[in-house]
Parts: sequence; C-alpha cells; structure tokens
Amino acid sequence: MGRRVVVFDLDGTLSNPLEGFARSINHALRLQGLPEREPQALARYIGPPLHESAVELSASDDPTVHTRLIADYSGGDIGVHKWQQLQALREAGAVDAQSVMVGERDVDITSAHRTGLHACGVLWGFGSREELLAESPRHLAETPADLRRLFDGAPS
Repeated sequence: MGRRVVVFDLDGTLSNPLEGFARSINHALRLQGLPEREPQALARYIGPPLHESAVELSASDDPTVHTRLIADYSGGDIGVHKWQQLQALREAGAVDAQSVMVGERDVDITSAHRTGLHACGVLWGFGSREELLAESPRHLAETPADLRRLFDGAPS
C-alpha cells in the first residue's frame, strides 16, 4: 500500500459517548422493567459487544430478554463484530499487515490480532491498562501526543 493506515476505534478512543449511551441503555432497561443504572456504572459496557452487555445488564439467562433489551436500545443487534469490520477492510485492500488498529478496550486489540493488524492500546476512554496489557498490544499510548510521536514517520 505504500503507507501505513491507522484505524481508530470511535467510542471511548475518539469520542466520549457516556451520556448518550447511559440515557439509551437506561431507556431500554426501563422499557423492560429492569432497574436503571448510574451513568458511571454503565461506562464498562461501552466497547464490548452489545449482546454480551445485554446478558449482564438484564441479569437473565433468557435470550429473548437480551434480544428485547438490545432492540429497545438500538433497534436490534446488527451482529457485526469489530474483527469482521477489520477483515472487510483487509479484503477490500483498505488496510494491510502494516496497518494499526488503535483502541481503548480489549476487543480492539484482539480484533487487530485476529485480522493481522498491529494493535495500539490507548489509556484514555473506558478500558484499563490491565485490560489492554492482557491482550499484548504492540504499542501503548498514555496520551494523544504519544500517538503522534509513535506514528510520525516511525516505521513499525
């Protein structure tokens, strides 16, 4: 490709969706007769797959409860995982093995590994250092300035 492509996760890495996410999740919980949560208690659900979060949030083993909760939150789970999105970019030739996935949650790092991209964890957003290090990212950035230094002309 001739140049390295950097793919950024959105929620938590480039934006802070907590207020809108918490309002939407609490709306869905309320519709299902489930207890609402404080926004900070919901922060840990930003990033992981929605179907996994629905299991915990509903405290139910019933898949129909999970499906209803997701539908009330987002109209339905489109069922596309982050690794599948990255794989589609690989197949389209938009990214290659020199490309880097940047994100703040373990799912970002594991998706990069699964699709053969380099992984860079960032220490802002909703993940933790421990969560990221457990997935062995190639790079770890504490600040956005670290990203700039990392990617400015430095071959990987």
